[in-house]
Amino acid sequence: MDALTDKLPQLTEVVSQMTQPRSSASGPSAGLRLPNIVLPHYRSTDDLDDFLHQLRSILETTETPSKHWVALLKQQVMQDKRAFDLVRLAESQFCEELTRAKSDEDYRAYYKHVQSFLCSKRGKPKEEKTLDLLTNFNSLSQNDNETVAEFAVRFLDLHHDLQKLIPNIYVLQFIVKLREEIRKEIVARQAKYESIQSLIEAARRFENFHLPPKGAPCQGQESGQERRICLKMAGTTTLLLDPTFP
Repeated sequence: MDALTDKLPQLTEVVSQMTQPRSSASGPSAGLRLPNIVLPHYRSTDDLDDFLHQLRSILETTETPSKHWVALLKQQVMQDKRAFDLVRLAESQFCEELTRAKSDEDYRAYYKHVQSFLCSKRGKPKEEKTLDLLTNFNSLSQNDNETVAEFAVRFLDLHHDLQKLIPNIYVLQFIVKLREEIRKEIVARQAKYESIQSLIEAARRFENFHLPPKGAPCQGQESGQERRICLKMAGTTTLLLDPTFP
């Protein structure tokens, strides 16, 4: 009897643990979490494509197992009931695909289908998004107090989104939106650029070598540093401000 009395506290603790509700461990508030990593949340006013791109980039960078991706997606869209319900609906539609999934590629394909379903039902229509991007792009130009590098950041942000909708159509538009003195020189060169990065680099070099720093007085007017050289190239005349400018 004494031995049983001594073990009573232990038995009580075991029974207490067995009878504790498990809802707290399986509920949404205790979903999958990544230590020291902040995942984006989606709200109805956010851009769905940007959210999905950011979320997937984090999941890939952190090497999160792809079998958890859909669960994490559902967790991060909970603040938008429509998006949350659509993810759940996609789960039910592609449940057989999840059941058959065994490899990392299988789980990634499953996630892609769920994501595509969400985009088709909750995302902004392609035509509307394209119109918004074109409107912003057409009003974009380099400010007087903005360097080429600073302008390039804003330009590339829009360019990246437009490339997904209208591939390769806006690469050379970067020239049109540069300041006049830079634009004229780039156009005068009549060069063909293989990428937007090479075009930005050419404009940046001209800015660094030929334009005075912000607030600095103009130089070279009295010393004759400005040299104009006419080169005959393929039957055309290219005007360069300096032979050292490539």
